Amino acid sequence: MRLRWDRVRGGLTGLAVVVLAAGVVVAGAHDGYPTERPHLLSGSAWLASSGVGELTLLDGSSAEVAAQVRVADPGDRLGVVQQSATAYAVDGTDGTVRRIDGATFQVSPPATPVPGAGDGLHVFAGAEALYALDAGRGILAATDPATLVVRGRTVPLAVQVNATDAALDDAGRLWVLDAATGDLIWIEHGTPHTRRGVAHPGGQLVLADGAPVVVDLAARTATVFDPGSGSPRTTIGLDLRPGDTVAVSGSAHGARLYLAASRGTLAICDLTSTGCATALPLGTGTHDFGPPVETGGRLFVPDYTTGQVWVVDLTGPRVLASPRVLGPRTPFQLLTRDGVVFFNDPDSEHAGVVTLDGGIRPVAKYDPADPGKGLGDQPTTPPTPPTPQTPHTPSGTPTPGATDGVRIVTSTTTPVIGQDVVLKVVGTGALAPVAAQWSFGDGHTAPGTSTTHHWDAAQTYQVSVQARFPDGRTATAWVRIQVAGKQARLTVTVSGAGTVTGTGVNCPPSCGTTTAAGQSVTLTAVPTAGFALTGWGGACAGTARTCTVTMTGDVTVSATFGPYNPVVLPAPVLLGPADGTVLFDLPRDTAVRWQAVAGATRYRMQAEINQNGTWGTAADTTVGATGTTFRFGGDKPGRWRVTAIAPDGTPGTPSGWARFSYDTRIQAFAGTWVTTTSPGLGSLRQVTFQPTSPTSGNLQVTGTCEGDPGLFACTWSTGTATLSGGNLVTAPLIGPSGHYTQHKPVYRTYQISVSGQMLVQAFTSPQPVSGPVSPLGTLVKG
Repeated sequence: MRLRWDRVRGGLTGLAVVVLAAGVVVAGAHDGYPTERPHLLSGSAWLASSGVGELTLLDGSSAEVAAQVRVADPGDRLGVVQQSATAYAVDGTDGTVRRIDGATFQVSPPATPVPGAGDGLHVFAGAEALYALDAGRGILAATDPATLVVRGRTVPLAVQVNATDAALDDAGRLWVLDAATGDLIWIEHGTPHTRRGVAHPGGQLVLADGAPVVVDLAARTATVFDPGSGSPRTTIGLDLRPGDTVAVSGSAHGARLYLAASRGTLAICDLTSTGCATALPLGTGTHDFGPPVETGGRLFVPDYTTGQVWVVDLTGPRVLASPRVLGPRTPFQLLTRDGVVFFNDPDSEHAGVVTLDGGIRPVAKYDPADPGKGLGDQPTTPPTPPTPQTPHTPSGTPTPGATDGVRIVTSTTTPVIGQDVVLKVVGTGALAPVAAQWSFGDGHTAPGTSTTHHWDAAQTYQVSVQARFPDGRTATAWVRIQVAGKQARLTVTVSGAGTVTGTGVNCPPSCGTTTAAGQSVTLTAVPTAGFALTGWGGACAGTARTCTVTMTGDVTVSATFGPYNPVVLPAPVLLGPADGTVLFDLPRDTAVRWQAVAGATRYRMQAEINQNGTWGTAADTTVGATGTTFRFGGDKPGRWRVTAIAPDGTPGTPSGWARFSYDTRIQAFAGTWVTTTSPGLGSLRQVTFQPTSPTSGNLQVTGTCEGDPGLFACTWSTGTATLSGGNLVTAPLIGPSGHYTQHKPVYRTYQISVSGQMLVQAFTSPQPVSGPVSPLGTLVKG
């Protein structure tokens, strides 16, 4: 959704107002203009871009951007009002105002003239005061135009203000038409005056030839009021139809009224007669017109429906052209200054100039891909501004219609940090300036028609000068200086078979690059096959493959390559486990160590396992230390060795293989049978055992029993036990679960298993089982 900006009348005399509430923006065209009609001397205008929070100064004579400043957060409801060369940015989102100095483009901190006004804040710029109206609560405050500090008391002004209801005249009187009651209110020297019921609700207020005019749409009349007394002077009839939507403006140069009606007509009314004698058709169908703008004997009517501007020759009168400046249904701004007509879309980068013959000169206020590009960062300490004076002459372009102006001549507009720039102000007419005051945009100033300056930070600076002619008149010009960081040159030379690469360098053939001062550049030496880097020179040293240089200034680096004669490092001495070591630990995490080899930067450790007579890889790793750990799999033979690696990657002589093995079996047990009695079961057999060597771990105990087939049956329970180095443990192996009528002596071997394999130790029942059979079971180390 596009932000719908309130529309304003064009071509009025008076001062300026910016209104950001729903439906209010009214302007005059003397020394100040509102948000919808920003105004500045010298054919230049400040234009708002709410999407990026910026104001752009557009030079009308060259149709170029003269300055950009950041004044609000992107997306804030932003407007601008100007008084002479100074602009005021009005943020309707947070209800604040910022002042932009017309000579230095210095942006002031935000001021809140009426706390809590928000988007109900309306601002009027006069020569002596800046007025702020909170339309929501009906409070009017006067502020100092330089400091934005509120002067005196706030004044109650309980009116409902719409888009065409307020204006400032040449004497600084604020005129407001109450849209709800039709009352005409004016404030003079801080005192409000009221004339009740001058129009039906929904009327409009404009200024024509310096006098307030109230347009009563319901009564179809226009009444001129005396600006000194507020008394009605004359009333004329208007040719309006019921339901017409009308955009109204007054002439800044005569007692004329312009009405653009939605049915597609333009009426030109003489306020000294009895009505509107001239009407012109503007297209066909229904239109959404904006307030007409008058300059140079032409009237410019914005058509929001089609995106066109209707250019009317007032001497005919006749339509000269209807160029399309923006897309259909775009509520753009149309304003005039010193014979130049500007159009602006506050919601995009699009703006431009409409010439008197209907030509279009489009301008991008900012780069939509990089909105901050071109912004001039403001100095921390504001510079001393030149004395208030006549209009700016952007980039040396003279004021339209002026005989004598000034421009700035520079030795360069794109210096680097610390580079001296010669600046001179020269006249554009018959007279040459005799004195000048410079502001360099970095907090420094200087006098004289010629000066030299340098900047200490890389950014865009707005440089302005105020020059004085022999007759005492003054003129101003400005120029943008883009200061870049200092540059440094890196030069690389190569001897022998190889190349050197890095950012901006691939030598040969590309053996030099320019970087910002202070930047680091990493160079890499790449020898041809059979060659090696024998050494760096210049800003680099040693034989490492890479070298990083810091560009504090111009730097030279050399690299020399020679035939490669690798040094083979000796075999490392293995420290452990020694050859033939048997390991017993679970898990089988094997730690290996070796002695360091002089000159080695890395070591390759290889371990292998013997699977059914074939050696296979168990581990293969490269480390910088003299030891590592790997996990071996199974009670199988293994071996390991180490190779030292030189800095250039050349492997040395491998060590011999050191063999090892794992045996994680439980070594030996002595078992003892015990007979117990269980109620209802009779005699039961258990076995206790004790390891003959220190062993720890969990045992899974299982058992079976057997007897003569068909004569008896028995079962054994299953459980676990824990061995703890030499302690006697009784396995919870019991059974059978029943009684038998026939018994035979049974001798059985009780076996111990490691990891599920039946191994080593066996013991038998010391006597025949007289009842239950003897056990057959396994103990499994977990």
